[in-house]
Amino acid sequence: MSALGDKLHSLITRFTTVGKHDVEEIVTAVEQHLVPVIRGAVHDALTTVEADGRSLLDQFKADETKLATAVAAEVAKLLGHTPEPPAPGGTA
Repeated sequence: MSALGDKLHSLITRFTTVGKHDVEEIVTAVEQHLVPVIRGAVHDALTTVEADGRSLLDQFKADETKLATAVAAEVAKLLGHTPEPPAPGGTA
């Protein structure tokens, strides 16, 4: 191999080694710093979504109860029946 070829080979080898080292440093930094931050953010988002979902489900259940009560009262009215008054402290 000529001197120029040797020099190019040496430079390419050096560049490849430095590049590989830089990539390893970047990967290590990502693993140490960004991955925990991303995991924490995903956990927080999922916790918030879970709480929102539970709240929505509770609201749907309450709305379903109100709707069932209103439908029962309307059907009773259409049939000419008088619904029993709710117990004290109870819901209609």
